[in-house]
Amino acid sequence: MLIITGVITPLVRALYDPSKKYMTYKRRTILQLKPNTELRLLACIHSGDHIPAMMSIVEVSNHTQQNPIGVYVLHLIELLGRSTTLLISHDERYKTPPSNLVSLSQRVVLAFRNYGKKYKDSLSVQSYTSISSYETMDDDVCTLALKKRVSLIIIPFYEKWAPLRSMNSNVLNKAPCSVAVTVDRGLLRSYKHATEFSVVVFFLGGADDRETLAYGTRMVGNVKVKLTVVRFLPYQKAWESQLDNIVMADFRVKTLGNERVTYREEVVMDGGKTVSVIRSMESDYQLIMVGRRHEEESPLIEGLLEWKNEETLLGPIGDYFASSDFQGSATVMVVQQQTNVVPGSSDDNLEDLIPLEIRASHDQEGGSRRVLIQKE
Repeated sequence: MLIITGVITPLVRALYDPSKKYMTYKRRTILQLKPNTELRLLACIHSGDHIPAMMSIVEVSNHTQQNPIGVYVLHLIELLGRSTTLLISHDERYKTPPSNLVSLSQRVVLAFRNYGKKYKDSLSVQSYTSISSYETMDDDVCTLALKKRVSLIIIPFYEKWAPLRSMNSNVLNKAPCSVAVTVDRGLLRSYKHATEFSVVVFFLGGADDRETLAYGTRMVGNVKVKLTVVRFLPYQKAWESQLDNIVMADFRVKTLGNERVTYREEVVMDGGKTVSVIRSMESDYQLIMVGRRHEEESPLIEGLLEWKNEETLLGPIGDYFASSDFQGSATVMVVQQQTNVVPGSSDDNLEDLIPLEIRASHDQEGGSRRVLIQKE
């Protein structure tokens, strides 16, 4: 029995990949979300400080009758004194959350329930509580995201709490949709009742930055949002991505004439220059958005990977925003586009998402910049 156990246990661990159950045949991303359809978000909350920041993110995400948002709120509680995990759904039929819940869960449920009632024509809210160990908490997050067919999981970043950092890492690896990790420095929640939100998207290229740009484009529908898109370009033109150019051209056409949108380009030689440009702008915005992963050989992040360590979670640019070197007070959102898609599935071609007229104009004119000059 000892021999069999010693052989079978590592064999099962080697052959069985539990993350496969979260793989989908269709992409669940903001980039591939059809116009005038509901955007579904899974907002994960661990402490009371996360409540106002999550509400502000939902507000900025632009919920309207034409583009509604479905929010699934998941309060994460560490399992103590129980042998089994619990995932509790808080049904709207009950006027108040069950009395056996901890006071923080009651605050979470009531806060988002009242928020949903305020915008019932454009926003739907369902609240859940997960009581589990940190080792299995990511399964509750990913299972709920898969069941509710959400497009984006929003999870807070934990700089020093190792178990929760591990949970975040597992969610990023397993998630059946896109994921946004938020580094909350408190400024965004103070703008809950403000008349203007300043948002910036730093675009270095790649799938994650394209997803980030799609999210920023949706935000522009909110009249309170002023969006700045900063695209970093390398001196070596060979590093420019055709798909990045097309997606950026699509964004420029969609926002043409919108006075609340600013677009600028920065040509840099290496990662140090990229960070230098970001540093010069880090105090100008309430919300900063950037992709998590970038091509390791890209000149745009050259030199930054030398600082990389085994515990990195947010990528070379995201790590800067989470470090003590970042002097801004903005909330930072580091976005990862969905990775768990069945290879070869019919919905796995991002180029099909670009409008036909944009692709045709791009092919005829030979580049996105020429298309923009012609359109403008």
